[in-house]
Amino acid sequence: MASNRRHKGSASIAKRCVIAAFDAFALVSISSIVALGFAEDAYAYVDPSVMTYTIQALAGVAVALGAVAGVAFRRTRRVLFNLLRIDENAGKTVERKVFRIEEGDVRAHAVADRQAKRMIASTTKNSTGEASWKSRFLFAIIASGFFTFTFFVASPYEMIGGGSESLMFGLSETWRPFAIAGIVIWIVIAILISLLKGKSFNVAIVSVIGFGLLCYLQALFGNGSLPSADGTEVVWGDFTATTIINGILWLLGIAALGIFLWRKPTLCRNALCALAVCVAIVEAVGVGSLFFDPVVMGKSANDTEAYVTEDGLFDISDKQNVVLFLLDWYDNATLSYLYSTNPDMLDEMTGFTYYRDVSGTIAPTRYALPWIMTAQMIQHDELYSHYLSTIYDRSTFLDDLKATGYSIGIYTDTFGATRAEAAHGIEYVSERAFNIKPIETIGLDVPAALLVMYKASCYRNLPWVAKPAFWFYTDQINQAMAQKNEPGTNPANTPYVMDDAGYYEKLKQTRLRINDDDTGSFRIIHLMGIHEPFNLDENGNTVPEGTMSNEYRQGLGVMKMVSEYLHQLKELGVYDKTTIIISCDHGTWIWDEVPLAVPNSPIMLVKKAGAGDQDGPAKLSNAPISQYDLHASIMKAITGDGSK
Repeated sequence: MASNRRHKGSASIAKRCVIAAFDAFALVSISSIVALGFAEDAYAYVDPSVMTYTIQALAGVAVALGAVAGVAFRRTRRVLFNLLRIDENAGKTVERKVFRIEEGDVRAHAVADRQAKRMIASTTKNSTGEASWKSRFLFAIIASGFFTFTFFVASPYEMIGGGSESLMFGLSETWRPFAIAGIVIWIVIAILISLLKGKSFNVAIVSVIGFGLLCYLQALFGNGSLPSADGTEVVWGDFTATTIINGILWLLGIAALGIFLWRKPTLCRNALCALAVCVAIVEAVGVGSLFFDPVVMGKSANDTEAYVTEDGLFDISDKQNVVLFLLDWYDNATLSYLYSTNPDMLDEMTGFTYYRDVSGTIAPTRYALPWIMTAQMIQHDELYSHYLSTIYDRSTFLDDLKATGYSIGIYTDTFGATRAEAAHGIEYVSERAFNIKPIETIGLDVPAALLVMYKASCYRNLPWVAKPAFWFYTDQINQAMAQKNEPGTNPANTPYVMDDAGYYEKLKQTRLRINDDDTGSFRIIHLMGIHEPFNLDENGNTVPEGTMSNEYRQGLGVMKMVSEYLHQLKELGVYDKTTIIISCDHGTWIWDEVPLAVPNSPIMLVKKAGAGDQDGPAKLSNAPISQYDLHASIMKAITGDGSK
């Protein structure tokens, strides 16, 4: 008998091994189908209208194929169970066979009564038909998980991964906080939903999943005409038709879900839960692909590559200095109007010449800044791609500057048009500018990062009518994510962020100081100027959240910052020893306006070393000059010879 039991036990183990092998084969096969969802994706700005379209489309096909394969494998598994004579229902509660009970058979009636009571006691529903808390919690986990993953995890991941070229922090540093926060939100919402009963429970499940589905569809199909988050203020009135159509589609979706829930509440709940699981798988494949992209995961604010720091931003030599302010987008037309209505705005600029007839060179910023740092322009018949990829290598401007013994500090966030060009540019400049270097660590402000990315998720996922309330731009994300260092803390370990109000506040608190350079200092300080968004007032302070300034108020505010810098130079007694050029990367430039509606004339205010208060307020000049003269003027101020 013992031998017989061992034989049966061995046979049972063998059968289980066969089933386990089949299940493993099925899992690998279906996983291979799902792997079709992985594909290369393209990256642009931190653009809320961009999702991993190709990946999610392929993932949808993969899920459909996986469902078909799942059915096929399930049926094959049943055949295998029959061949091996395995009871598939072993250990499960199943309905017993029906037997006829003859009238008057007391014993049979007693047995049937006991069996009925046991089945009633073991059922998962109570006498009122109400689902148990465990059952409700399972549905709540599915609903809450789908909504939380769609809104609070997938959206931030996709925007951070897709905009890694423009953001300070990459997915490698931010995925954990968003995952942890997502899990907390997931569990909290699930518990709250599971506490509901009856109709309220069904309504909650359908509402949470339905809202998540509408948000998913909005991000996937409804943001095609949404502008990039580059700071340009959105004229929402231009999108009235889109807003109305989009609102109608949302109302139709809500109405359809409401009717389905009213007519078939249980079916609606179950069907949406099944759909939520499928869509979540599609999203997970798209998001998961980001983690296999070495470029996305390699982006880090704390890697070993050079980074622009504030080191030397508020230092100046007591011997000789050349300071170039670049006030982004500041056009002569704007300055001319402001000066005519605010003639005291240039009072601090004694010894300056204000040139009012200036021709520009190149726009936008991603092309202008490399030109300013290299003095190299495109040659006749040269491909633009070749020009951009070689602009640094064929330049000697920074080398000539370094050879003078001047310390070089360059403060900007733009070194090229593409990721590769920018990486090459910052590597090249880091060998010549002392403030561009690896830093110890940049702390991620987790609460601020969560809030700013959840705001971006609202902007991306909500209908058009709600988007104005959650409008954001890329620099807001960078400013929010980096931990704020108090003025005076180690500037060599503080990243330079394009934040004019923040720069102004540090300038007033830290104040300029004399460094110990043997020869002199050269600085390029790139500020946002009058580039949109208009978030500064005429005093250089940030306007309250939810309000907007305009280019004229912001133009006055930025000039006030420069005037404060000049005032501090005078306090240190080095104003007369400093050549100062106040210009911009480019003037007014509308990328889709061909031909330009107005001239592009960058501002140009110049004070040579030796000039000062004794020369009186800024003098106006109508002499025609060009930004092409910029580099020669800088070298002449330092060496006396700008001929090269």
